[in-house]
Order: sequence, then C-alpha cells, then structure tokens
Amino acid sequence: MGIVAIAKNKLFTNPNDDLYNKGWTEYQSGEFQKSIMSLSGLDIKEYPKISMALGDSYFEMQDYKNAEKYLQITFDKHLFKNVDEKKMLTNMLGICNIELKNYKNARFFLEESEKLGNPNSKRNLQILDSLENRNNK
Repeated sequence: MGIVAIAKNKLFTNPNDDLYNKGWTEYQSGEFQKSIMSLSGLDIKEYPKISMALGDSYFEMQDYKNAEKYLQITFDKHLFKNVDEKKMLTNMLGICNIELKNYKNARFFLEESEKLGNPNSKRNLQILDSLENRNNK
C-alpha cells in the first residue's frame, strides 16, 4: 500500500511545483534575481500568488516597470491576505508610479495606503507633492 501512495504522489505532482517552491524559497531568502529567474518560468494563471513575489522582487531590484506590472496584477486580483499586505502593496504601487512618473496613479495608491493606515504613505505623498510642484513650474 505504501508503494502505491509514493508512486501516486510522484505521478500526479506537477513538475512546476518544484520550480515554484525553489523560486519561493529564493524570494523569502532575499535572493531576488534568482527568484525572478525561477518564478518567471511559471504560468501566472496556474500560480497567481507569484505575482506578489515577482513584483516585490523587481521592486527590490529597482526595476519599477516590471514591479508595477506584477504588483498591479496582485492588486487587481485581490491576492493580498490581509490589511497589512494591502497597505504594503498600495504603498509599493505608489512608489513604482512615482518612479515611472505616473503621478495620478501614484496619488491614488498612496492615498489608498494612507487610508489603510500605512505610516510611510504620508511621507511618500509629500514627496509626490514636491515632484508635482516642481513639474508644474
């Protein structure tokens, strides 16, 4: 009976699960470049939660265009687990949009983050105000 259970587990596991686990471990270890390499090989429809790990990894690498892309997927699909994750996610989206000079989007996300109680959002909104004032002169 035990051999059947082992064979069944080996036959019915998705080979991408190993890549997912590897990428997730790399992400949690702060190996963001490796994490991106591993997780990018997966189908985001099959593993939707990788969008946050990819977004955060790109964010940490200061690749704000790709970070914004994956963080936006996380936001749109409501893949956050709790308010603290949503506070962090909206603040990160705000920062990405500041870096990409999409100030209207940045304001939306930073105000959302501030409403949720993220203390960093107030400072980031002040930075955004300063950038907008400088661009309007």
